Amino acid sequence: MSDANPKGFLDGPSSHLLFSIPFVSRGEEIEGSLCLDNRHQGWMELPHGGVLMSCLLQAAHQGFEEIFASRGEGQAVGASFRWGGPTLFLGEEIVISARRDPAGVEGSIRKKGEDRPTLTARIEPGPAKLSLKDLDPIPDIMEGLAKDGADNTIPLPYSQNCFVCGSDRSLPGLERRFYCLENGDQRVVFTLAGIDPEDDARFFWFRLSEDEVHPGALAAVLDETLGWSGFVAARQGGVTVRLEIDFFRPVDPGERLLFFGSCTRIRASGPHRLFWYAAGGVLPFGAGADLAPIALARGQWLAVPKLTEEMKNHLAPSEWVSRWFSCP
Repeated sequence: MSDANPKGFLDGPSSHLLFSIPFVSRGEEIEGSLCLDNRHQGWMELPHGGVLMSCLLQAAHQGFEEIFASRGEGQAVGASFRWGGPTLFLGEEIVISARRDPAGVEGSIRKKGEDRPTLTARIEPGPAKLSLKDLDPIPDIMEGLAKDGADNTIPLPYSQNCFVCGSDRSLPGLERRFYCLENGDQRVVFTLAGIDPEDDARFFWFRLSEDEVHPGALAAVLDETLGWSGFVAARQGGVTVRLEIDFFRPVDPGERLLFFGSCTRIRASGPHRLFWYAAGGVLPFGAGADLAPIALARGQWLAVPKLTEEMKNHLAPSEWVSRWFSCP
């Protein structure tokens, strides 16, 4: 991999790092700050949730690397993220904090000058909380796709500048395209990584070290995949409320990966509040893959009518948008 710093994404010399955040360690605590800009864009003027999760994973790894050493042999690193508090916007400075305790790491992100965090996280090693058995019948559907491919897939729309799906970014991004696989009444959203040779300069460029893809890249794509599974089920846009991820092992640059997610439940809470729940994960992809999960995730999203209208107006291409956001 080149040591160049493509498109000026980073401030520091290490091009394989997702962020060059100047963290300061103070015993069992670590803290750093970052000014959010167009590199970190999600929807419109907002940072992508995957960027924020990456910041907390970066802090936990940089300050307390030992907690990531337990992945494998039935053990996982579990990361539980919860959103709330003041909305963050591009152009604002955030403070990223992480504190070690006997069981793991507590982390938070808050706007500079604010006491309330926008995002909190609990990151700790231990037995996996999630299992493929919890996702039935999704694994059977996705195992078939991983082995044989599928023709009954429908492409999903994308934005221009999103860190995960942006098509016209002038700055590095993950550049994923998402698809919906329809299998009877079951809809599964998925995307792939490692199939296109250009992924070396996109998805695999975002690394925790020279030999490991940043877990934040996995978290960002899982967030988008599971989120889209709710979008297509509810036909509304929404925001992440919480997301739990079990990371079972590191990912090598260049691995062929299948990300998948499905909406498991839609719940109305009053006349104007709609939530959905989704679950999914990351599997090795291709002939001969053992299909042991690399990561599993589940979460909750809140429908936002204003966001739905913005998605109708700003996602592309328009015919794909109409396919998913018109009345059933």
